[in-house]
Amino acid sequence: MLKLKKRIRRAWVLPLTLLSCNSDGFATQSSDKAAVHFINGQCDCYRNVWEKMELQPVKEVMITNGSALNYAARGLIGGAIRKLSCANQVPNPLGLSHSGFVINEDPFYLLTMIGHSMQEVGTMVTRDEGVPMIADIERAYYDALSSTRSHNKIMLPFVVEADGSASEVVRGVLPHVRVRPLQNRLTDYDGNIYIRPVHRSIDQPISRAFLEKHLGRQYETLSTAMELIGSVININTKPNEERTFCSELVTMFYKDAGIIPGNVLANNIIPEELSSWAGVHDILSSRAMDDIPLKIKFAV
Repeated sequence: MLKLKKRIRRAWVLPLTLLSCNSDGFATQSSDKAAVHFINGQCDCYRNVWEKMELQPVKEVMITNGSALNYAARGLIGGAIRKLSCANQVPNPLGLSHSGFVINEDPFYLLTMIGHSMQEVGTMVTRDEGVPMIADIERAYYDALSSTRSHNKIMLPFVVEADGSASEVVRGVLPHVRVRPLQNRLTDYDGNIYIRPVHRSIDQPISRAFLEKHLGRQYETLSTAMELIGSVININTKPNEERTFCSELVTMFYKDAGIIPGNVLANNIIPEELSSWAGVHDILSSRAMDDIPLKIKFAV
């Protein structure tokens, strides 16, 4: 565990040297014009846990557009996913069970895009899916506005991921691709979260086109569960983007962005292969930094 601590500390030295920001921490950028300086509101939470693990969440980090986000869920579901992943040879010392990616966006663009998607016939975003996303984005925008003296356009980090919850399913809202403020995700998520900033921001037109195409897309169902299971043991033989699971969505995004080869089967990639601890299985490899802890809530 000491080696793990030293490696992760080295991982976040670089982004801190890139900081070029005012005291407010919003809409501030380095030489990478699409990167934003993020203040981590979870850095001092669960101190007894991260001291036990010898992993300290960073207080601030420069996030590039398209950075990977890796999760380790606490509880029965997270434990079950970790046990299932033992069927493959990919190292998973962080106990990862879920993944997404971060886009740095203008909240007004997202509000407009989601609003139009709910109104257009044939789009994948339903009212039950879109209204909560809009409420979260509006709240994040006004929180940022009240915390900064800058009159420049505000750019905030948002998480794009394919997931859902039991409470949503009870209300008839199935798991799907969604966008939510990163700070909300850090506050609400029951588990550990790591970020891997890509070395160079992905162009905004690419991330916008991908989001517009996939927002609201449904997660795998019982009828397509074999594809999800097949990803664990790498036996899927053809792509299937009609429904998507978490790491499949992230891989599809990185393929569109040209970060990973186009011949990679996205539905054969699992969350731990998006981690810097995956060794030769790390599909991001030198294109992204090592995993940086944002939230450590439990010991894996």
